[in-house]
Amino acid sequence: SASLLLQAPLNLAILLMKPHFASAIVVIFLYGFVSATGLLFVVFNFLLSVHPDMSRAAIRMGFLEVCRYVVMWLSSSYVFVVSPTSQAGSSEQPLPTSELVSLSPMVIVSVVFALIPGLLLLAAPGAYRDDRFPGWDFSNPGNNLSYIFLSLSDIVGAIGSFPATCYIMWWIAEGWSTASLVWIGMLIAVLMAAGTVLWSAMLSRASVHGFSFIIGFVLLLFPPSVLRAITSEEVSTWQNIGTSHAALVVSMISLLYEGIRSSASWTAKIKILNSNWRLLSFGTLVITVMNLVSAGSPWLSQRIAEKWYSASFISRNQKELADAVVVILVPVWLAQSALQILAAPHIHEDMGLVQRHSHRKYKVKDAIPIGFAMLTALGLAMLISVLDAELTSTPMYYDAVYKCGSDKNYPTCKLLVDETVDTPAVMNSWTYGLNSYGQSTTAKFNCRMRMLSEGGDTFVFWPSGRCMVQKCGSSEARQSNSKEPIVYPSEVWSRTCTMSGQNLVGVQLLEWRWEDVASECEMHLRSSGVDFVQVTPVTEHILGDSWAIRYQPVSYRLETRSGTRDEFVDMVARCRAVGIHVMVDVILNHMASPYVLTPKSERGKYCGQQEESHNSSTLPCIGWNGTVFANRQFLHGRERVDLFQRKDFHHYPGSDKVNCGIPPWNNNLHTCDLNGLPDLDTESVKVQKMQNYFLTELFEIGVTMLRLDAASFIYPQSIGHILQPIPWDYIVQEMYPDQLYSGDKTAEWAYTVGQVTDFSTGVWLTQTLLDKGFDSDSGGHWEDRSGAFKDWFRLGNWPSNDCGYKECRPPVRADKGLVFLDNHDVQRERWKPPEKMTPDWKPPPTQCQWDGFQIGSCRLNYKNGLDYSLATRFMLAWPAGDAARIMSSYAWEYFEDGPPGIRPDSRQDVTSHVTCRGTPTTSPVTDAYEADDNRFVCEHRWQGILGMARLRKQVGKDHPPNSQWQDDKIGVLSFNLGNVAFVALSRGYNIHTKQGNTDTFDLENKTTPLPKGTYCNLASELGPVPAPEFWSYLCTGGDPVVVGDDGEIKKGSILPNGMVAIHKDYTTASTWGEDGEDEDLVTLSDATAPASAADAAVARRRDELPASARSDVVV
Repeated sequence: SASLLLQAPLNLAILLMKPHFASAIVVIFLYGFVSATGLLFVVFNFLLSVHPDMSRAAIRMGFLEVCRYVVMWLSSSYVFVVSPTSQAGSSEQPLPTSELVSLSPMVIVSVVFALIPGLLLLAAPGAYRDDRFPGWDFSNPGNNLSYIFLSLSDIVGAIGSFPATCYIMWWIAEGWSTASLVWIGMLIAVLMAAGTVLWSAMLSRASVHGFSFIIGFVLLLFPPSVLRAITSEEVSTWQNIGTSHAALVVSMISLLYEGIRSSASWTAKIKILNSNWRLLSFGTLVITVMNLVSAGSPWLSQRIAEKWYSASFISRNQKELADAVVVILVPVWLAQSALQILAAPHIHEDMGLVQRHSHRKYKVKDAIPIGFAMLTALGLAMLISVLDAELTSTPMYYDAVYKCGSDKNYPTCKLLVDETVDTPAVMNSWTYGLNSYGQSTTAKFNCRMRMLSEGGDTFVFWPSGRCMVQKCGSSEARQSNSKEPIVYPSEVWSRTCTMSGQNLVGVQLLEWRWEDVASECEMHLRSSGVDFVQVTPVTEHILGDSWAIRYQPVSYRLETRSGTRDEFVDMVARCRAVGIHVMVDVILNHMASPYVLTPKSERGKYCGQQEESHNSSTLPCIGWNGTVFANRQFLHGRERVDLFQRKDFHHYPGSDKVNCGIPPWNNNLHTCDLNGLPDLDTESVKVQKMQNYFLTELFEIGVTMLRLDAASFIYPQSIGHILQPIPWDYIVQEMYPDQLYSGDKTAEWAYTVGQVTDFSTGVWLTQTLLDKGFDSDSGGHWEDRSGAFKDWFRLGNWPSNDCGYKECRPPVRADKGLVFLDNHDVQRERWKPPEKMTPDWKPPPTQCQWDGFQIGSCRLNYKNGLDYSLATRFMLAWPAGDAARIMSSYAWEYFEDGPPGIRPDSRQDVTSHVTCRGTPTTSPVTDAYEADDNRFVCEHRWQGILGMARLRKQVGKDHPPNSQWQDDKIGVLSFNLGNVAFVALSRGYNIHTKQGNTDTFDLENKTTPLPKGTYCNLASELGPVPAPEFWSYLCTGGDPVVVGDDGEIKKGSILPNGMVAIHKDYTTASTWGEDGEDEDLVTLSDATAPASAADAAVARRRDELPASARSDVVV
C-alpha cells in the first residue's frame, strides 16, 4: 500500500523538476523501487481463483497486457499532440509554462491510477490485511529451476530496459514528425489491443486442450527489443536518410510480440509456482530487483556505450543512437538466450505437464524446446542477412539531373513543354529571365522544376528565357535522331546523363582576393582552356593568421578575408561573363571550434571566458564579420540559414567540448568531431534545410560548381539531400582513399552524388619521379631513379598490389575522379610540426628523403621547381581521371603560414593583392627563388601549364595514348595521343641530389601521327592558348617542332626537365622547305582565319603575354 501510494508524489515531481540527467536517474530509481507491487497487486487481484488449466490466468494476463499497452501508446500519442516542441528543457532554456500545463492532464491521470489501487489495498479485508503471507515456501529450488532461470533472464533483460525504449527517439531522429507519430501511436495502440486479445484467447483455448508447450516456445524466442535494435541499426547503416516504413512495421510487430512474450512469461510463472502467495512473495522479489536494475539502466547503458564503444544515447542522430542501442542489447540478448536455453528442459516438467522423475523413454518431442531455440537463433541470423542484402542492394536514392556535357546535338524526344518566359526569374516559378543578380541560374532551376512537374526527364535551357521539357526514357533515345548541333549558351540536362565526360580543367586559386580572382578570369584564364576557378571557402570564418582559419566557418555570411559579399558577387559575375565557372569550397561537415588559434601564446585555450587561466582565454569567440559564437552554439546566425544550437550537432551533453575520440577515424567518421571541429548533425532534416538554403543562395549568385570539403565525414545520403534539387554543373567530394577502398558502399554512394577527389595522382607521380636517398653530414647518398620514370605511363591504371611501392592504391573510378598533384592540405603536410614541439625543431628540406618504397606524406609541390612543372604538364597531357585541377598557391616556410599580407600572430589582416613569381629554372627551386618578395607562386602561370590545359581540352578522351617509348637510362618518354598529338618529356637533373641527365635530347626521327608542318610547342607556351578557331599561328615560347611528310620529326629537341607537346591544330605561319631551310607557308588549311582576323588574333595574343616575354615571340 505504501509502495503504491508513494507513486503519487513522484508523478507530481515531473512538473516541478527541471529536466536534468542526474535528477532523472534519481526519479527513475525511486519510481522503480516503489512500483514493485503495482503489477503484482493487479495480478494477485485477478488470480484469486486460478484454475489448474490456466485458461482464466491466460485470458486475464492477456487483457492486462492490453490495458498496459493501450495506456502506454495513447499516453505517447497525447504527449506528441500537446507538445509542439522538441526542446528538452534546461536551466538556461526551461520549458514554457504552456508546455507544463499541457502535460498536466497526463500527470493527473498517472496520479489517479497510482492512488486507486493503494487506497483499495488499505481498505481491503481478509487475506490482504490480516494474513501472514505464508508464501516463502521455496525450500526445494530444484523443483522450480525454470522459474529461477526465467527470473534471472528477466533481471538480465532489465539491464537493457532503457535502450529497449529508445525506438521512439530513433523514429524522431529518423525524421518522423510529431504529427505523424500521433496517428502511429494510436494505430499501434489498436493493433496491440487486437493482437494481444487474439493471443490471450488462443493461449486460453490451447491451455484447455493441453498445448501449453506453446508458452515454452514463446519464452525461448529472442527478446523483441533486439529485433527493433537490429532493424534500426541496419536501416541507419545502409539507408540513413529519410523515414523507413519497413523499420516502423518491424517495430510494430516486435511490440505485439513483446506483449505476447510478457503475458506468456507471467502465465508460465503462475503455473510453475502454483500458489497465489508464492506468486505474490517471489513475484514481488523478482519485480523489485528488476525495477532496481532498470533504474540503473540509463546510467549503466550510457557509461558502457560511451566508454567502450564511443557511442551515446544522448543523441538526435539515428546512426549514433542505433549504434548505442545495439552494443548494449546484443550482449544482454546473448545472456538472456543462455538462461532461456537452460530453462528450456525444465519448463515442461515445472508446469506440471509431465510427472517429475517418471521413468519413461526419451522421446523426440523432448528436444523440441531446445531445437526451437536454436532454429529461432538461426532464423534471426537469416533475417538479418536478408535485411542486409535488401538494404545494400537498393541503390541510394538521388534524383539527379545532370548536364549532358558530352552531347553534341539537341535531343528530339517526346516534347512536353516548350515555352519562353523572359520575365525576371524567381525561384519555383515558371519564369526564365535573369534573376536579381543578373544570372540565369534561377531560371535553370525553374526549368528543372518544370521538368519535374510535367513528368519529363530531360530539359533544354536557353539563358534568353526559353525552357523546353522532353521525355526520353534512356540515353540511347536521347541521342538517337538528334541532328541539330547544340548552340552555346544553351544547355541540355537530363536524368539519363551523367556528370562525367565534361573534360573539365580548373585552377585552385588559394587565398586570392575576390577582385584578383575576377581580374585573373578576365586577363589570363579566358579562352585558355580553363573551365573553372576553385576559390577558398566563402563563408565567415574565425580570426587568425593561418590559411586553416578559412576552414572554420562561424556563419554562412559571405564576408571573409578575401573580400566582402558584394565583391564576391561581382567576382562571380565577371568570371561567368568570360566563360569561367566559379567552384566554391563548401564546408558542410562542421563549424568553428571554440578555441583560440591566434596568437600562438593563447593557442588551444577555450575562448570567450571570464578570466585567463592555463586553459581559458578572455579573447572573444568571434568571426571575421563580428559574429559571436560559443561551443556548439551559433546563436547569432540567421533563422533558417545558420542559426545552429547544440542540438544541431553530434555531441554528448555531459561533455560538450569533445565528441568521440581523437583522432576521429578510430570511431564513427560521420558523427565524430574532425580534429576538434564541432560536427554538424547533417542527418537532421533541419540542418539539411538550412544548408540547402545557403547553397541555394550561392546558386542564385551564379555559383554552379562545388567542392565539398571533408565529404568523407558526411553520409553520402545526407549530401544528396542537401544538394537537391539544384542543377549543379559539377560537384567534387573530398573523399580520402581509406574510405573509398573500405569495402562498404561509400564509394558507390559517393559516385551517385557526384565526382570525388583522386589523391592517388599526386602519390603516383611523386613516388615514380623522385630520387631515393638521404642527406647526411658527409654529403648523403642519393640514387638516380631515371629507370622508374616510365611508370608514369601507368598513371590511372596502376596495380592495386605488387606495384613496387607501399602505396599501391588504385585510383578512383576513371570516370569519377578529379586528378590533381597537390592541394592546400597535402602540399604542406610534411611541414606540419609535431604535436609536442621542441625548440630545436626545424622545417624539413624540400627534397624528400625516402627509401624508394614508402613515400609517406611527401608530395610534389612548387618547391620542387621544374619537377613539379613537369608532373603538372604530364598530368594534363595524360588522359587519366574525369577532370583535372591545377594548383595556384603561395610560398610558405611553415605549415600554418597564411597568404601574403598576413603578419604572424595577427588576427584580422587582409590578404595582399596578387603579384606573381616567375617560372622556376631548377629542380628544386633555389634559395633566391624562395626569397622572392612576391609570395604568390601562381603555378598555373608557369611556362607551358596553360598550354597543356588547352591540349587536354582539345584531345579529351577520344584519342587514347599509343606508341609509348622510353629511354630508362636518361629518363625520356614519348607517346602519341590518338592521331592528333605527340608528347615527349625529359626527367632532367636535380640540383640537390646531383642525379639525372643534363643533356638536351634530340627528337629527330621520332615518329608522330601528325601531317607535315611546323608546330608550336604547347608545353612551353608563355601564356594561355586559345581554341583552334582563334589561333594566331604565333609561338611564344621555345623553338617550333618541324614534322616531315612521313610524320617523323625533322627538327626538335627537349631540354632537361623539359617537355614537347604538339597538336595538329597548332601550327606556325612557316613550314620546313625541301631545301632544309624555313620558308613562308603560302597556303594554310581550310580552317585558317581571314588575314584581318588572324592579324587581330596575333595582336591580342601579344597583349596577353607578360611584357618581358613579348620580345621573345617566335613568328
